[in-house]
This record gives sequence, C-alpha cells and structure tokens, in this order.
Amino acid sequence: MGRHPVSVHKGVTAEQAAWVLNCQSHDIPALVAAKLVWGQPVMARPELLAIMMMMAANAKVMGEFTISLAMRVTGWGATLVIALAVIGMAFSAWV
Repeated sequence: MGRHPVSVHKGVTAEQAAWVLNCQSHDIPALVAAKLVWGQPVMARPELLAIMMMMAANAKVMGEFTISLAMRVTGWGATLVIALAVIGMAFSAWV
C-alpha cells in the first residue's frame, strides 16, 4: 500500500486506466510499452473510423448489410468532427 501510483497520462493512474480497460493495474505498463495505450481515447482515431466507414459501405465486405446513405453521411460527419478534434488537441499541445 505504500507504493506511489503509476501515472499513465496526466492525472490518470494505472488503477484508473485498468478499471476503464477492464484489466489489472499491473497490465498497464505492458500496454503502454506496446504503444496500445497512449493516453488518448482509443476511438479518437479518425483513421480507424475512416477504415470502418469504408468497410461498412463496401458490399464485398458487408454483403447485404451495407449501411444506408443516411448512415454514411452521419458516419463521415462524425469522422470529420473527430479528425478536427484530434487536430485541435495536437495544435493546443504544440502551442
């Protein structure tokens, strides 16, 4: 109990990150070392959202379950918003 909390990102301890990721706190340093946890939310990755959108709209991938035009517009809009947010966060960290 006398150990200092391991910080994953500014103000986030390994115990808090483990609770969010549903794993043990001793797993967090390995995830950070493997660059699987960087301190940013996993879904705030616009390139992954873009890949998911392209897959969801592709009939060869999804078959009869391709997304509708309304879902495509909504999905690409959300991807754009996330991309702008990531650019804004990068800019604010740089300035």
